[in-house]
Amino acid sequence: MNSIAAYQYNTGEDVQTGDVVVTANGRHGVVKKVISPGTRDYDWACPNGGILVEEDWDGTPSLLSIPVGAKAEWEDLKFVRRSTTTTIK
Repeated sequence: MNSIAAYQYNTGEDVQTGDVVVTANGRHGVVKKVISPGTRDYDWACPNGGILVEEDWDGTPSLLSIPVGAKAEWEDLKFVRRSTTTTIK
């Protein structure tokens, strides 16, 4: 999986901060950050880039990082809609 494909959903939309998604865990979440390779954001276990998603676990937010190259996680990530806020609804 190359870095360009990693920043797009299977449906072809570009990943953007604030997007509402469903993760492989079956939980709704919001893309909190698109992580560029080689930035300080590599602390989220994505040294080659990826995304940071805040999932809703029955009212408790939890952070999930999905790195570039994590094929199964990207395949299971479902785009729901664009959002103007970055909170889970």
